[in-house]
Amino acid sequence: AIASVMENPLDPEAEFRLLVCLGTLICNDKSTRELAKSLELQNLIIPMQTRVEPKKVSECAGFVINRLQ
Repeated sequence: AIASVMENPLDPEAEFRLLVCLGTLICNDKSTRELAKSLELQNLIIPMQTRVEPKKVSECAGFVINRLQ
């Protein structure tokens, strides 16, 4: 569901909340993290790292990318 939502343009607050959700899901669950990797979610998140405003979106995207590596 996260992948399909990320494929569509979102407002910055929705992007942030989605990233927080994903980060929470993959933080302590290896199987969820592996599923996110297999779905190549990092390809949808990488562009979010370049967001200038709000800064929290790019910071959270960076955290999620680090967890997926």
